[in-house]
Amino acid sequence: MEIKAAHKRTRGTYGPERLKTDLAEHGVMVGVRRIRRIRKKLEIRCKLKRSWNSWWEAMNSLSRNNYRGQGRSARNVLVQ
Repeated sequence: MEIKAAHKRTRGTYGPERLKTDLAEHGVMVGVRRIRRIRKKLEIRCKLKRSWNSWWEAMNSLSRNNYRGQGRSARNVLVQ
């Protein structure tokens, strides 16, 4: 299937809109809704970026716990 090959070719990072343009460059004309439908049927999902909020929450939880009471900041803990 061409959509599965395009998903591998793009390292699983493209959503349906970007995948549509990639497929068009390779000569396959298909709509975004069809790509979504086929990806859902094949259970193919693109990789998600880690959000800033999850990083910030991790930093705050480290500083709140005070890294076992040793007085270190969260930034120093992650660097070491």
